[in-house]
Amino acid sequence: MVKVQKAWFLIAVLVAVVSVFMNAPESVAQTVAGRIIGTIRDSQGAVIPGATVSAKSLETGAERTTVSDDSGGFNITSVPAGSYEVTASLAGFQKEVRSGVTLTVGAALRVDFTLKVGALQQEEVVVTGEAPQVDTTTSTMSGLVSETTIRELPLNGRDWLQLGALQSGVLIGLSKNPDLGENVTHGGGMFMSISGGRPTSNVFMVDGLVINDHANKSPGSALGVNLGVDAIREFSILTSTYSAEFGRSSGGVINAITKGGTNAIHGTGFYFGRNSALDARNFFDQGLPPFRRHQFGGAVGGPIKTDKLFFFGNYEGLRQFLSESLSSYTLSPNARNGILASGATVRIDPKVAPYLALFPVANGRINGDSAKYVFGAGQLGIENYAVGRMDFLSSASTTIYGTYVFDTSHSTTPDAYNNRMIGDRGRHQRFTLSMQHVFSPALLNTINVGLSRAVGTGNIDAQANRPAVTDKSLGFFPGQNAGSLSIAELQVPTNTPGGLGSTGGDSLWYTSPQFNDNLTWVKGRHNIRTGFSVEAIRDNIDVGHNPLGDWSFNSIQDFLTGVPSLFGSAVPGKGAYRGVREKIFGLYVQDDLRVRSNLTLNLGVRYEPATVMSEANGLTTNLRNLTDAQITSRQPMYQNPTLRNFIPRVGLAWDPTGTGKMSVRAGFGMFNVLPLPNLLSGNLNHTVPFYLNATVPKPAPSAFPNQVQLSFDQGSGYYMQGDPPQAYKLQWNLNVERQITRGLSISAGYVGSRGVHLPLRYGDLNLVPPFLVKNAPDGHLLFPTGTPQRVNPNFPLIPATLWNGYSVYHSAQLNVTQRFTHGFTFQGVYVWSKNIDVG
Repeated sequence: MVKVQKAWFLIAVLVAVVSVFMNAPESVAQTVAGRIIGTIRDSQGAVIPGATVSAKSLETGAERTTVSDDSGGFNITSVPAGSYEVTASLAGFQKEVRSGVTLTVGAALRVDFTLKVGALQQEEVVVTGEAPQVDTTTSTMSGLVSETTIRELPLNGRDWLQLGALQSGVLIGLSKNPDLGENVTHGGGMFMSISGGRPTSNVFMVDGLVINDHANKSPGSALGVNLGVDAIREFSILTSTYSAEFGRSSGGVINAITKGGTNAIHGTGFYFGRNSALDARNFFDQGLPPFRRHQFGGAVGGPIKTDKLFFFGNYEGLRQFLSESLSSYTLSPNARNGILASGATVRIDPKVAPYLALFPVANGRINGDSAKYVFGAGQLGIENYAVGRMDFLSSASTTIYGTYVFDTSHSTTPDAYNNRMIGDRGRHQRFTLSMQHVFSPALLNTINVGLSRAVGTGNIDAQANRPAVTDKSLGFFPGQNAGSLSIAELQVPTNTPGGLGSTGGDSLWYTSPQFNDNLTWVKGRHNIRTGFSVEAIRDNIDVGHNPLGDWSFNSIQDFLTGVPSLFGSAVPGKGAYRGVREKIFGLYVQDDLRVRSNLTLNLGVRYEPATVMSEANGLTTNLRNLTDAQITSRQPMYQNPTLRNFIPRVGLAWDPTGTGKMSVRAGFGMFNVLPLPNLLSGNLNHTVPFYLNATVPKPAPSAFPNQVQLSFDQGSGYYMQGDPPQAYKLQWNLNVERQITRGLSISAGYVGSRGVHLPLRYGDLNLVPPFLVKNAPDGHLLFPTGTPQRVNPNFPLIPATLWNGYSVYHSAQLNVTQRFTHGFTFQGVYVWSKNIDVG
């Protein structure tokens, strides 16, 4: 076993050295270009070496040229997506032109030629038609969402990522679910599970730039959408066994490109409206809730200088008012007057009476001392999205483009009692600069540099709806608004009653500068890509908690009579602001070896280390052992498991017919599960001694509302496994794809994966579960006498992160695509799967 490990280590080191020697820095999936491959034969079926093959862009006029090798094969690599005219020619043969050939993002497009003998080379054969529908070159399981699909299919909210659900093995859903108390810290966009993977295990890329947000999900916005339908040209979703070029992910890769200008001026203008005219009232609505959504904008692109310099710009605005019936429990009419359901009448404490204004008058069903309060909660949302792009063909061998994206959004919605408006805000900015230089038809290099930045706030009190929430006389501290009031009998779904600012709110500032460099080298039957990248993550987050204090009461009667059970408050100067820093590096080599004209092997290896996460100001604490009496302030928090992150990927694609209409594909790969800052979110922010919360259990009635004497509580510890193992996922697949007719293709296969040593977060690892004891009544779980109810009595709560999770995924996937004439396409997907994920 030791010899095998040493052998793998030596192989990985050798690959890394070769990569550095070839001067190719890159990491995280910057493959946005594709390649055009094929074989040239004569009318008798013999291969033709030495033929000249060129691909000319019908949009910008850019042209790339190569020569077929001894086997008749050619490979025009790193070609931007678009529409092309591909030409093959050789003296003594008629020139053949393929017009209307469409190359998609990251695709390997096969265009084969059969040249006929001609008296003059000037004789030309023009063939117009679509490219083959079968992938005969890679083992990657993937799906493409084309420009036409993005533009033409209706989308609720115009979120282009919704179209990912059209691909097999992809599930989507809300990431920011207010019903679960989630906000901006849980991610602004939708979640996407790919081939059974966790929503936090994907990588989202636009123009080669990673745009994952703080929660490592899609970026989204305060309104939970990813705008840009008119800016995104197309995107692909890699669902299993993708090549070593792609890292930072153990789930799937969403790889998108923006539109660019062409030699023709083109533009669009649009307006989409939706309202409640055809909506129906649900059971809980008192009336039909109003709903209005307006989306508008436009895009324009064209040449600044023909065949040289191009521009593209897009703006989209979203204005939305959404009203939903919100139901909560408040004080019953009798309870507001001291008359309890038990028949007793109590005297309302004069110190409590002013706070009754924070509890709305009930308008629904009475349930004891509480009653329903129902109202139409109107959510107002505004979002503005803009993108600009410039493309510059510096020379026949050098291309440069830059993209800038700006997206700002905010939404407000009432709290459970309509006392105040709670707001979320988001701002995303992204900049990408890319340069590609062609040294020769067989050797080219692409450099990308970029920055992704997100700023967001969640649950921030934005506006007062009632005078009581800004009444300073109700404050628990001098000069402050009232804090929160928690009554056990009242089931308030979110945001307990309190003054403006009592929710605290959450804020984040996430910045990710990135650099990567790719080198592509075509040598005979080899298509070699190698590269290096670095990403520096700066993740600053502030999790608010009880900034104005919180009084808790065990019952409505206790509240009315001024008998509190607990007071808690954050301690000034001991807040929850933390700044996590981490760098991710990537180094890879990928070789697509064309063994025969109908058989390609995909061989790759990747090394992907990351630095140990650290806190910018040293505000990290960790229990070295779960039972330690003292928490330790230390950096690093754990030993680095990523230094062992050498991972292989292999696959094959075989066309048994040799016609390009059938493909048998299989792949196997190992994919890293990197420890990223989202693992620490929340846990790191609330650990002693850098964060303290003051509590007073069972305070004297005279302490309410503003005479309490604070004392620090024990605070929670935090335990992170100090020597985590390498976390990874194994992926494999076997599938068959067949083109039945000119327009009909069917793909069927098996896709599986297994996650090993996955991170598993515990809300509290300090619990001792009760268990059955001898002579205990059946079904009763008890703590026997003398059994501690906490693992570590020195801390009331110990959130933890361990690397003992795992996952198993098996699926059968079927995909049917029918292309009709005039651009009409039908696609159907069926997946039968079983997924287990402990994490």
